[in-house]
Amino acid sequence: DIGCGSGLNLKFWESKNLRLYGIDISHKALKLSKKVVQNANVSVADGQNLPFNDETFDIITALGVIEHFPEPKKGFEEVYRLLKPNGKACIVLPNSFGSLGKIIGFHGTEQEQELMLTLDEWKLLLQSTGFEVKRVLRDRGPKIFKNWKIHKIIARFLLRLTLFLPKKYAYVFIFHVEKNGNKSPSHSNGISSQ
Repeated sequence: DIGCGSGLNLKFWESKNLRLYGIDISHKALKLSKKVVQNANVSVADGQNLPFNDETFDIITALGVIEHFPEPKKGFEEVYRLLKPNGKACIVLPNSFGSLGKIIGFHGTEQEQELMLTLDEWKLLLQSTGFEVKRVLRDRGPKIFKNWKIHKIIARFLLRLTLFLPKKYAYVFIFHVEKNGNKSPSHSNGISSQ
């Protein structure tokens, strides 16, 4: 798990009887992770330059992390490098065109570095790295309305409304991608990560 943070995603996988690895750039987060998951190898590392051999992993997760890298394309290339042929990754990425964000005036997090792209732009970037995009799911977003001082019926309506909007308006995208056998990735994409 790239950007394993407090270890909640690793905790989910722990019950699957797998050999688990988590990396994060934060020492503080890894201390929490070690408390939550006993059977994972967690370490501090830069997600753009990971300390593992090529084609080490069958599955990699990166949930809301790579968009914060100084060069997200390098993060995707690193995931591609580490996956075995036909290995799979689940990568969660933000939508610059998300309807919920537009409605409430949310345009990303308060973090210094965050690349926001549309569904088509993320797909293009992932494909240019060599991935085959197998499936894209959407997330409606955080349950922010429950803390608003608006009537509960209106809050429920707004959340349900997001279910009927096209995928391109999702809050975030959940990409299920696969490494294309032994094909080497293309390194030009026309999208700047700056």
